[in-house]
Amino acid sequence: DGEYNKSNAFWDSHSMMGMVAEMPEDKKADYQSRARAISDEYDRLSAKYQDGKAENDIPLN
Repeated sequence: DGEYNKSNAFWDSHSMMGMVAEMPEDKKADYQSRARAISDEYDRLSAKYQDGKAENDIPLN
């Protein structure tokens, strides 16, 4: 189905924005700003990877 396990014996994943939503109101704006910056950087790096992955020599299995 294309989805990874969000929980297993070793770790549990969490939504970064979901965690930010649970922060106290006086800290939420700072966390939202930082989370957006992290998300933007992830998107930038992902796009760079996607653009170049056809040219790499990494086997998928």
